[in-house]
Amino acid sequence: MKQEVQHSEMLAVLASIAADCLSYDDFEQVIERTLASLGRTVAVAHTSLYDCEHDTLGACQVVQRGCWFDETDSAGNLVFDFSSDAANEWLHLLNQGDSVRLGSAQLSALLPGQVHALDTLLMIPLNRNSQRCQGFMLFADRDHKNWSSVTLDMLKVAAELFSTAMDNEKRMLDHQLATAVFDKASEGIMVTDERGQILSINPAFTNITGYSLRECLGKTPAILKSGRHDEEFYSRMWQQLQENGQWQGEVWNRRKNGELYPEWLSISALPDAHGKPHRYIGILSDITSLKRAHAQVEHLAMHDPLTGLPNRRMFMENLERLMAHAQRSGQLLALLFIDLDGFKLVNDSLGHHVGDRLLQSVATCLKSQLRADDLLARMGGDEFVLLVNGYDSPDQLAKIATKILHVLQHQDGQPSGRIEIGASIGIALFPENVDDGDQLIRNADMAMYRAKENGKNQYHFYETKLSEEVVRRYVLERELRVALEEEQLEVYYQPQLNIDGTALVGVEALVRWPHPERGVLPPSEFLPVAMSSGLAYPLFKVVFLQVCRFMTLMDKQEVVIPKVAINIAGIELITNGCCNLIIDSLRSFGIDPRRVEFEVTETLLMHSLDDLAEVLDRLRKEGLQISIDDFGTGYSSLSRLRELPIDMLKIDKTFVQGISQESSDEAIVRAIISMANSLQLKVIAEGIETHGQLDFLRGEGCELIQGFLYAEPMKGERLAEHIANASYQLKKHD
Repeated sequence: MKQEVQHSEMLAVLASIAADCLSYDDFEQVIERTLASLGRTVAVAHTSLYDCEHDTLGACQVVQRGCWFDETDSAGNLVFDFSSDAANEWLHLLNQGDSVRLGSAQLSALLPGQVHALDTLLMIPLNRNSQRCQGFMLFADRDHKNWSSVTLDMLKVAAELFSTAMDNEKRMLDHQLATAVFDKASEGIMVTDERGQILSINPAFTNITGYSLRECLGKTPAILKSGRHDEEFYSRMWQQLQENGQWQGEVWNRRKNGELYPEWLSISALPDAHGKPHRYIGILSDITSLKRAHAQVEHLAMHDPLTGLPNRRMFMENLERLMAHAQRSGQLLALLFIDLDGFKLVNDSLGHHVGDRLLQSVATCLKSQLRADDLLARMGGDEFVLLVNGYDSPDQLAKIATKILHVLQHQDGQPSGRIEIGASIGIALFPENVDDGDQLIRNADMAMYRAKENGKNQYHFYETKLSEEVVRRYVLERELRVALEEEQLEVYYQPQLNIDGTALVGVEALVRWPHPERGVLPPSEFLPVAMSSGLAYPLFKVVFLQVCRFMTLMDKQEVVIPKVAINIAGIELITNGCCNLIIDSLRSFGIDPRRVEFEVTETLLMHSLDDLAEVLDRLRKEGLQISIDDFGTGYSSLSRLRELPIDMLKIDKTFVQGISQESSDEAIVRAIISMANSLQLKVIAEGIETHGQLDFLRGEGCELIQGFLYAEPMKGERLAEHIANASYQLKKHD
């Protein structure tokens, strides 16, 4: 009778388990109360439920889902270890669907190092429609148990009910996860039937397209068509979808409000039991921001960030394409290489922020001169290129260049006013002797440098001989570097005298290069190369230190040199530390600064007045004298001359040589002397070669002269002999 009661109780427990498994209660609570009911029903000290998780390699990890133990028993404090070899053997039996019964001796393998009073253990597998164990129920007691077949069958039924409940739990969790993914996904999701009619959409789909579920049901994705894709595009899409079961790519669609937008669309076909497409799932992402960012990155890669103009990379790509088209069509191309004159001075004196604003202003100015087919780009720094796509004649290009020079004369560089700046433009033609874009740019670049050499603020067309000159300049630059390193350069000195030629007032230091192959080279041969290659300062340093050593030697030999005049060729010298070199060297050699005069060209002063004035004023306060060299060639104004810290004007030899030949040269010389007298400046004329020139200068009141009529430039040792033989009226400087 007792056995029947137990069976009845067991059936009641099974009914309870079945009811719980069909409910949607918290599954953890179902496990807890079911294990307790089973434990009490079969009269054991401990019951527990385990889940087996298998990795891709087949290894099994046992995880406890719940347990119950008799309140009077210590089994609840025990921890079962299923990682031993013996446990693996029992798990293998469970995988085969067999129940496992263990005695007290075997239990020790599951309870290593733990004190226990258990004598029997039973494990019932949960196969859950699988070929391997997905979990098991465990029953343990302190007494030996003889499990009847009926009890075992009922426990197996309980295991099956647990298995079903756990499967339902997994399906519910999967469904919840799928629902969460569907509802919370940032991508739009659309589900259609096999005919393409929309069955469901998620909230993200509505956010992207503007269409609600009600508006989409029964419709097809054609409601999103933008009109940008033809029927062939959609035909290829569905063909690939039918062949491969999926398609993905970029599509332009239309929102409900009519706005077009780009999306990345992925479509997958879901087959039914017979393998035929039953549903189609489309996942779409709005890639408007992505394309905008991509376009911005592409723009930055191909455009100058300061001016917004195409950069070198973009220009070269377009140049090669346009040149190829011009070759096919017979069209003429012209490249204008534009380099700003004096831009470095703006950066150095006013700051890079002003230079940046100036470049932006220049870019705007140049863009205003473009035709529809022309291409303008910034190559870097203050260099711009303009590709004229088709022209009638070189005269047309000359007019374009002239107009550019005119509009660039005054540019906004700072809020307080305008900056005077010019440009040098080189023009190269295609297809005249040009094979590729690089060569076309090189030709225009060479022509631009010729424009600079000719006085700047002008244009010059490329000529074949320019290439030969570039090679010559390159070789000369390399040789000049060697000459400076090996101290090959020498300083010659030409006496400066009073108008009667009886008194030595000073000498001018003139650098010469005794070239091993070309003979002695004057500064006009190598100074332009030094100025354009960064060698101007090293050259000046070599000359100035030689002059200091020479003056010290002459003083030791008691040969009186009242003054030495030295040329400063460009602003770059002073901005590179020339001023400090001068002052420190004079102090080091113990030379009176009043015995040194620096000749600055009039052109340099007129273009760099504001920047040089402070430096020249500093040198003058140290005691050095300042004169304007080649005066008359730079078109100085009287008002600007009054602002300069200068002591002397030097009449350029081209005007002196025109005396008695050109009345205009005589008028210029006369005006210079008169201007110097009015400004209380000394004046010296260079290049005196005839007595007629000397008489004219004497008659106009010129007091100082220099030229071959009295003495040519000579080395230092010969100068000492010349001074001794000439018996000049010499006077040491006070």
